[in-house]
Amino acid sequence: MNGPGPRILESVQIFLTGLIDYAGLFPPAELDMESAVRNYVSYRSGDYSWALGRFIAPIARLEEFERIAQDFLPCDSGAGPWQVSVLCSPKLEVDVRKVLDFNLRHSKSADIVIDAMEINIREAEGIGPARELVPEGIVVYFEVPVVTDPRDKVAEIGIAGGRAKARTGGTRAELVPATTNLVRFIKTCADADVPFKATAGLHHALRSVQKFTYDRDSASGIMHGFLNLFVAALFIRAGLSCEKASMLMEEQSRAAFRFERGGISWRNHQIRNEQLREARNFAIAFGSCSFQEPIDDLKTLGLL
Repeated sequence: MNGPGPRILESVQIFLTGLIDYAGLFPPAELDMESAVRNYVSYRSGDYSWALGRFIAPIARLEEFERIAQDFLPCDSGAGPWQVSVLCSPKLEVDVRKVLDFNLRHSKSADIVIDAMEINIREAEGIGPARELVPEGIVVYFEVPVVTDPRDKVAEIGIAGGRAKARTGGTRAELVPATTNLVRFIKTCADADVPFKATAGLHHALRSVQKFTYDRDSASGIMHGFLNLFVAALFIRAGLSCEKASMLMEEQSRAAFRFERGGISWRNHQIRNEQLREARNFAIAFGSCSFQEPIDDLKTLGLL
């Protein structure tokens, strides 16, 4: 993929590179497969392709995705293969076989690969066996509910060599988790050295009141900002207290965040680029049904 232009601050580059997984098939966008694939192709060749992560698809629609994607392959020269993450069904053994068959079909051309699987396991005891079913070389995210104490599940994820995943919003107010619960999840992952991703409800950079869907009569409510969440995660990784991190998560002032040549600041707290680069191996990505909205928000804030 194209790299960021020279006018982009290094701290912004480190923070944003590969941060946005494209989930256009999911609410509230819920695009048809062809539209979502066309968008992904466009984003891969656009000015901000360096901020783009994986294409997210449910395993149940893998055949449909492969059929439509083949019209846009092989990849454009130099951009690298498409990276795909699939949301698994309860029939994990069947899903693993589908993924292996998919990757085998595309192994010669090396233009597309499923290199991540996202799994919802109800009990902590199921995490280890589930990870053993997935071959090495495929990243596995385990969804962790944040409303309850996540320590048992996160500990098992760490033992299994997986990554954690948390829902950070949705299409209704009750799906937006409390700040303290999200901070607890992030701190638990940091203490256990378990990388994580977020999904849902992070279209906008700053915490703010927004519509939950694209419908004209959609209800509105407070939504977490991806800038808040990931800057908080980076600072938690660097030792920021949960109390301060909760304040950061609820920050709504653009002026409180400063991206500078050598790092990122929030009020009187700072993290240098060296720490930021290491911490991005912990705070991996967020799934969004829109790629353009987060980019536009960052432009409005003067970061792009």
